[in-house]
Amino acid sequence: VVSTRAHLAFDAKGAPTREVILFLPKGKGANAYIDGPSMKERGVVEGESPSPELERFRVRFLQPVEGKFELFIDFDTPIATFKTVGAASTSVTVPRIHVADVERESGIVAIYSSDSTQLTAKVTGLRPIEVTAVPKHPRVPTIGRPLLAFNYVRPEFNLELVVRRYEDGEVLTALCE
Repeated sequence: VVSTRAHLAFDAKGAPTREVILFLPKGKGANAYIDGPSMKERGVVEGESPSPELERFRVRFLQPVEGKFELFIDFDTPIATFKTVGAASTSVTVPRIHVADVERESGIVAIYSSDSTQLTAKVTGLRPIEVTAVPKHPRVPTIGRPLLAFNYVRPEFNLELVVRRYEDGEVLTALCE
C-alpha cells in the first residue's frame, strides 16, 4: 500500500476564499481524510482536469479564510501484491495532488519505507534533494529519515517507484563461549 499523507500550506493574499479546488487521483477523494479550518463540505465537482487520472474535488469552508491556513489530506493506494514468499518486483506510480487557481505551487515529495524492500525511483519533473532537508510533517509521527526526497516547482511531475523484494538469505547460527 502507498500511503499518501499530504500537508498543503496556503497563503491567501488579497481576498478571502470560501473554497479550494483540488485535483486528486480518480476515486480517492471520496475515501480521503481531509482536514482544514472550519470545513463545511467536500466533494467531487464537474469540470476540466489537467490530466485524465485526476478529478476535481472541492473543499468549502464555513467562513471565508484568508492569510495562512493548512489542509491535510490522507489516503491509501493499493499496489500489486507480492507473492507470499520469495523474490518479487512490482512498480507503482506515486499519486499526485494539485491545487487549482494558485499563483505558485511548489513542494517536497518524500518516500519512506516501512519494510525491507528496495525502492528505485523513475522521475520526471522532480529534482532530487538531500533527505535531511525534508521538514517534519506536523501530523505524522517520524519513522526515520526518508529513503528518497524530491522537490517540485510545477505539479506536472511523475514519480514511479519500482519495489523489489529479494529471497531470504540463509543465516548461520554460532555459539561462542
